[in-house]
Amino acid sequence: MIYCTVSVGEEISKKYQYEINQLSKSQKVVILTDSPQYFNNCEIIHYKRNIFSYYEKLPFLLRLVLENKQRIVYFDVDSINLIDNKFDFDMESVYTYKIFQNENFTIEKLREDSGYTLTLDIYEKLGYKMCNYVHERFISIPYSEKVKSVLDDILMLQPIFEETYSKNKVWKNPSRLNLKRYSETGCGYGEGGALSVVLKNHDINIKSIFGKNLI
Repeated sequence: MIYCTVSVGEEISKKYQYEINQLSKSQKVVILTDSPQYFNNCEIIHYKRNIFSYYEKLPFLLRLVLENKQRIVYFDVDSINLIDNKFDFDMESVYTYKIFQNENFTIEKLREDSGYTLTLDIYEKLGYKMCNYVHERFISIPYSEKVKSVLDDILMLQPIFEETYSKNKVWKNPSRLNLKRYSETGCGYGEGGALSVVLKNHDINIKSIFGKNLI
């Protein structure tokens, strides 16, 4: 199994270096980082942008899938506790941490959440339909002939999501308290909305690593 993660910033890289390096002793770990000095056992891809983007995890992961022609497991660096070497993946499904059952709610109900409102605006502008939401903390994508098209769509959506979910965006009465924290750190933090709709548009099945398709 090949694992990958993103660690941008010296503080977080230093904090999780031990856990990441321990994993890399037994598994191949590819890390996108601007602090390679903390990850001696990993394959390094240098993060070169001047701004941190949460969205970068998506093209990073998909490119690895294409390059290696096999399933890759992505985890947020602060969620390494989710890694289990006994994962039982099927051959075709994308696996994620959780799947939020958005399709069971009306658009009006979802728009009560200020974060979802912006995602819905993007969907409506591009002619996309509402879909269940893939949690971005953990994502495992298998290799298939669809991956190149998925990557193309993710790259097309990247500037839209990064501009919509911009760094230092002022949130008025955010219904999810972490939106303010995310905006203070970087841009592109609605990335799960992009991946979710692209997977739906390409008719790719998604499952939760906890064995429940919908939470």
